[in-house]
Amino acid sequence: MAMLEVEIKLTVTLRSAMHIGTGFGLAQLIDDRIVQGPHPDVPGEEFPYIPGSSLKGRLRHHTRELTQLLFKNPADMTAIEGRLFGYDHTPGLLRYCNSYLDPLFAGELSRLRGGSHTAVTSNDRTFVSLSRERRVALEQRLFRIEVAESGLQYSSRIHGYLPVESALGDLGLLVAAMKMVTNLGGHKGRGLGDCEVNPGEAVLRAADSTSLLQSMHGVLRYGAAPGSTDSTLPDANVLLDSLP
Repeated sequence: MAMLEVEIKLTVTLRSAMHIGTGFGLAQLIDDRIVQGPHPDVPGEEFPYIPGSSLKGRLRHHTRELTQLLFKNPADMTAIEGRLFGYDHTPGLLRYCNSYLDPLFAGELSRLRGGSHTAVTSNDRTFVSLSRERRVALEQRLFRIEVAESGLQYSSRIHGYLPVESALGDLGLLVAAMKMVTNLGGHKGRGLGDCEVNPGEAVLRAADSTSLLQSMHGVLRYGAAPGSTDSTLPDANVLLDSLP
């Protein structure tokens, strides 16, 4: 089976504070810290980042919604999910990289004195647990969580290999799913995690020009039975234009 190497660059912009927790607190000050780690372009500094698994999970959810609307055959839906994300213990064909702060922004923060970049990129919020039955605040259930601040912009990429016949159709679904993402992380009911995901440059690399032309023609018959010329999926632009 001929394969195309694919790479999509994307950005994630936070429209509110975001919490992707580690499950670990900090002494008695914070009950749940956010994930932080070394920045690949700023040595010696740690910043909040978005794990690739978090973005992958949201994209999988929205891709399922799209395939349920566009396809009638469950086998087609399973095949698409298997290629893009993996299915039933079989890994997918794409790798979803962690999203890191824009390198220029992170570099400027690293030059600030006194470690003040921490205050710029993260903060903490205080909440109280509620009783679902009584609908009142529970006594002695105040908790604090760490959050990444609103306005931060992250960069990431998705990279891997897709079959020539389905590559552009698969990517069209993936790009449409990106435009449907509105939240990442936890505590969405408390107003956290509001975000916007924007696809950027997409690159297809083929071993020869014939493979690339086959992938472009594959959009016209994506999801159709072998030998059929019926179109079952519009191209990526038409698919995006149909979204609310």
